[in-house]
Amino acid sequence: MTQPTPDQQESTSLETNGERRSRRPKVLVAVGALFLLALALLVSERWTWGKFWFESIPLRLKMTLRAASAEELAQLGRICNTLSKNDCSIGAYGRIVAEHPHNVEAVANLAMAQTKAHRYADALGNYETVLRLGGSFVDVFYWYAVTLKELGRTQEAISWYYKTLQADPDYLDVTDELIQLLIQNNRQDEALGVVGSFLGRRPNYKQYFTATLVMIDSHLGERPGGSKASESLKIPAIGGLHYLPFRVTENGPYEVGLVDTGATYLTLSSAFARDSQLSPAQTRGVIRLQTANGVVPASIVLLPTVYIGRFKLKNLEAAICDCPVLLGKSLLSRFHMEIMREKNIEFLILTAPSASAARY
Repeated sequence: MTQPTPDQQESTSLETNGERRSRRPKVLVAVGALFLLALALLVSERWTWGKFWFESIPLRLKMTLRAASAEELAQLGRICNTLSKNDCSIGAYGRIVAEHPHNVEAVANLAMAQTKAHRYADALGNYETVLRLGGSFVDVFYWYAVTLKELGRTQEAISWYYKTLQADPDYLDVTDELIQLLIQNNRQDEALGVVGSFLGRRPNYKQYFTATLVMIDSHLGERPGGSKASESLKIPAIGGLHYLPFRVTENGPYEVGLVDTGATYLTLSSAFARDSQLSPAQTRGVIRLQTANGVVPASIVLLPTVYIGRFKLKNLEAAICDCPVLLGKSLLSRFHMEIMREKNIEFLILTAPSASAARY
């Protein structure tokens, strides 16, 4: 066998060292890339889990290894709910429900997470389980209504929106969604009552609902297929009270009054009378008016028109005072009134005899 010469040995040694040197940067680049990827994942993980990052790590690890207790899964579920990580919530609460199918809170959280993840058909049965087990959570009512709406079960959805507002009358998202659903289903008078109910308790939202009131008013006389609108207004009681928006000029501002059969007059605030540009010549005298806040002076005026719902009332007496806005007998006497109940919701039906109120 021929032995390599010293020059050949040196050449081979140089080539080997060169190959090692050329491979070393590639290895360093690969290691650096892996390090940067791991760092990016760590930063992303820290960012998406926020302040719950460190707390969630052992909980997620235990859930992955199927070693988490029901309490630990519930803790993780609450974190996921807070961060709107719906798939995580479904995973955590789904595990609890699989082992404890009568855990009402877990079933409720699972159903709501499924709705938020647009898995409406999956959510439906879980809501029914919650209700069958006696669950009465306001958020469950709301998300159940959303689920029914998305599944096309509109009338049931409306009933559950109403039920939600009975439990929490100041729930703005529910109010907004119910109003839109009622308008879409040509139940504008009910929508008017829902707006009035919210504004009766939260008058600072008048500007927020102004465009909605204009839209409702513009469609109050319409019904599908060109059929004639009803001669009645159907006003829901939310929080046990009936409120209704009205105007005293065709294009004037809206006010909201509480239906009060014990009040003598339609009462207006001085600010509303000023904003509606009522003329001092309309004043018929000053009286002392008994109100819930005591006896106050009130100016009696004759209003040429009052627009309420789809009706235009003419020559109606009202009292201007520093007192709550009430729809009293001077207005209510123009209507036949009755109370009806539908699926535990109370409605006031105002029907106008043809001689006392005209449609506009």
